[in-house]
Amino acid sequence: GSPAQYTNNCATLAVDCSKSVFAEKYEKHYREVSQLGEGGFGTVFSGYRRHDLFPVAIKHIAKDLVINGELHCAPLEMVLMVMTAGDPVRENAVISPLAWTDLDDEVLLIMERPEKCMNLFEYDNGQIDEGLAKEFMRQLVEAAIQIHKAGVFHRDLKLENILIQFSDARYAGTAELMLTSDLELFSGHFNSKPFSFLTGTHCFRPPEFNHRGTYEAGPTTVWQLGMQHCENFLTQTIKRLKVSEDCKKFLKSCLLVNPDQRITQEQMLCHPWFRSSVLPELNNISSANIAKLSLQQH
Repeated sequence: GSPAQYTNNCATLAVDCSKSVFAEKYEKHYREVSQLGEGGFGTVFSGYRRHDLFPVAIKHIAKDLVINGELHCAPLEMVLMVMTAGDPVRENAVISPLAWTDLDDEVLLIMERPEKCMNLFEYDNGQIDEGLAKEFMRQLVEAAIQIHKAGVFHRDLKLENILIQFSDARYAGTAELMLTSDLELFSGHFNSKPFSFLTGTHCFRPPEFNHRGTYEAGPTTVWQLGMQHCENFLTQTIKRLKVSEDCKKFLKSCLLVNPDQRITQEQMLCHPWFRSSVLPELNNISSANIAKLSLQQH
């Protein structure tokens, strides 16, 4: 668990290890404020960078984690985030890492903390109109293609893991989507072989896992995108959706039981639904959503 071990692991995957902040300097650079959340793979706190008050999220991760029966050093999450998000000053669809520090029994992962944002489940309880759902889906498909090209597979695409950031807190039409990350949700070098160990949310697992005992990155991502899209309309029965026929056909192509027949991510972007005339309604955000955004500022 030495800093050298983590540096070598980073170097192997061509990650800029100058991002490392050694423990004795950590408190001089960052301040923790309050806990944001906790899960099996770490606890996340809000905070800020001291010299410019830049908002950050600080994740505490136990050094040795067993995933899929294999031991991984904790900075694997930093490596995967760098692979997918790249330079934090560039616009990206994945939350960007800023630094990490090696402590005695844990690693701290310091990430950007977007303001004026909420997850898609919190936004009007996940219920949105078809036009806005289409715009969000387009961004999600582009994000999935981006991280797959980086060799990373996000295994848990669901409303709670999708952040909406508003450039203008009054209008939903100014929203941009970003994906949150978690060590248990990402896996690198996914093209080598099918996965046989299931992680993520079980109700979103693809049917091929039940039939074959394995699943692959591309078809699984398409299935999960289709499932979360159904959740946007508060039903998982396509026939009951009050949406256009193009939208129903799009969903059916995402949710085919046979993964070999399922539409690909690249084909999703070329689907007629994205060329249809259904546009997002630029309605004012509900007072409940505005209240949620306001609470983040305190």
